[in-house]
Amino acid sequence: MISFYKNIIIPLFLISLLAVSGCFLVKNSTFEDTYQNNSTPPGTIKIADNFYCDETEVRNVDWMEYVFWTGKIYGLSSEEYISVLPNIFDKNKTDTCKNTFSNNYLNNALYYIYPAVGISQKQAENYSKWRSDRVFEQFLIDLKKIKYDTAQNKDTYFSINRYYKGTLPSIISSEKPEYYPEYSLPTLEERKLILTYADSVALSYYSNCHSKKCKKCKEKYPIINSDKEPCDSVDLSIPTDIFSDFDCFIKKGNPLYNLRGNVSEWTSVKDISVGGSWSDKRKRILETDIFITKNANTRTGFRNICRWKKYKK
Repeated sequence: MISFYKNIIIPLFLISLLAVSGCFLVKNSTFEDTYQNNSTPPGTIKIADNFYCDETEVRNVDWMEYVFWTGKIYGLSSEEYISVLPNIFDKNKTDTCKNTFSNNYLNNALYYIYPAVGISQKQAENYSKWRSDRVFEQFLIDLKKIKYDTAQNKDTYFSINRYYKGTLPSIISSEKPEYYPEYSLPTLEERKLILTYADSVALSYYSNCHSKKCKKCKEKYPIINSDKEPCDSVDLSIPTDIFSDFDCFIKKGNPLYNLRGNVSEWTSVKDISVGGSWSDKRKRILETDIFITKNANTRTGFRNICRWKKYKK
């Protein structure tokens, strides 16, 4: 396991930004009102009734927040902390990008908003659960249902289960919301819904956009960042176009970005990712959406879906 974040220090302004971007802003509203009005969970776009999808892949800065939190709660030498560190070594294949990514990408502030890679399917699943806890925690703080516990540790940190079981010292109100946000990896059926939504938004946008740039983008739709070979040398710096450069990104209609190409994305189905990556051929990506992926690598990341779920005792 490579300790990319062993000595990482997240600037205070970044932690503040993460705290703001990862919470709900609720004013003069009860939880029930917010839920009934189909409140959109942070980072997501509404796809259908009570079905939301991340606008982009989970980014380096998102994963760093997870790593930072785990180190703070469990300690930097703990198994829990080590288990969240990215591992880009594919045991069955020599990955010529591994040194490039570890030295110039994963721990580089220039790439904070680029997609997190080197993440195993299990790690992505664990992150999804952690994200659900953190988002709901902030939501309850905003609603003054709980107070923020600055002294949280491995025995007292906020989790959805602990909250509903009433074992947290930070609980203020005994009245508990029925629903909580559950982030997860998409099933293959959910993936189909996501693609259908994204394609409809994109085609609608291009149909109503008549500039020369739009026409060129429409001609090569779907826009796929693929067919790249940036890591022939382990000393090669990350090229600026290894991931999508936003050239043909849609600006209206609540689009989803990089569902094909860029990085392949984990699903909830064991050893299955979808969409292909920057190193795959465009033709292959268009032929099939499904890829067999056994281990963490520099070509695979993930995005979450989210649903409001009723807590069952």
